[in-house]
Amino acid sequence: SDLMTKRIVPHRLDGSGWLVLLAAVLVLLLSVAQVVYRLTLPTDGWDVLTGEIEGSNWIFYENLVGADSDLQRWDAVLAVDGRSVSGSAANEYVPAPDNWQIGQTVTMLILREGAEMEVVVPVVAWTGTAVWRYHTATPGQVGNQLGAILLLIICWFTFLRRPDIPSARALLMFGTASGAVTISSIVPDGLSVQFDQPAFYLTMFFSYFIFGVLLAPSLLTFALLFPRPKQVIQRHPWLAFLPFVYGLLLFIFLLSGGRGEVGWVSTLGMFILAIASLAHAGVTQRDAVSRVQLRWAITGFVAGLLLFGLNFPLGFGWVTDLFWNNIFAILSSLSSVVIGAGLAVA
Repeated sequence: SDLMTKRIVPHRLDGSGWLVLLAAVLVLLLSVAQVVYRLTLPTDGWDVLTGEIEGSNWIFYENLVGADSDLQRWDAVLAVDGRSVSGSAANEYVPAPDNWQIGQTVTMLILREGAEMEVVVPVVAWTGTAVWRYHTATPGQVGNQLGAILLLIICWFTFLRRPDIPSARALLMFGTASGAVTISSIVPDGLSVQFDQPAFYLTMFFSYFIFGVLLAPSLLTFALLFPRPKQVIQRHPWLAFLPFVYGLLLFIFLLSGGRGEVGWVSTLGMFILAIASLAHAGVTQRDAVSRVQLRWAITGFVAGLLLFGLNFPLGFGWVTDLFWNNIFAILSSLSSVVIGAGLAVA
């Protein structure tokens, strides 16, 4: 009868559950709002890569808008109308030149094949076609978008099914943070972001800081609470919030100009701690339900990591055939979905 009661009585949101739900909705809405704002900004219309050439923030890769331009692929921008943009792309806002307005042109100092030269570049507006082209250039990019959407759906579905379970709440924030990153990547950053202060700081958070500030702490919190909270957390429930406290301190550190490498090292450290926590649960949890839950979670983790590992043959150029290159790219993009699905079922 107890089992029947559990199956019939719906799982309801309590006060803390509503707060988590509100926070998740707010994160997604803010990410959507900042992307809508960025779509209105002036741009050169190019997809850019973070510069690996000394003295350059951005390397132009593809003309997404298609406006006539003297730029070429692999040009590295040094200055715009005499205004240097050669600082760190990740942590330096630059005031926009006077001509950085839609319909105007600017003169860019660029580095092309080792030689500096000036080129005239039109300032344009983003278009729907440009955004579509940006996300459908390769099967891997399409897979990344679909994978992120599936992960977001999985995590939200799990929370709505079991909002009373603390680990489901942490999983909701993990999926939401991942979704917010994907939303933020809808529009390329580059000069349009670097020349606009609100867009600069919003993009900095939703595309970069969020990994160490929210995504990694959510995963670590999930691992500390799954399948049952650690004994020390059962005695002191406030300890479950420590990863988010660390994320807040990391955010303050990065916002005040701290080195971005600290954020990436912190993210990696929290991922390692999450795996260690799940391994510890696998050793200490003995009841049948917990063992089954752990099998689902660990299987999802291992399968997801194996799929993620397919990025390495691509990155090192070991796969040269276009067909298999696309297959590897699609499969690797599903790594987060497989991990999320395993955790959701568990």
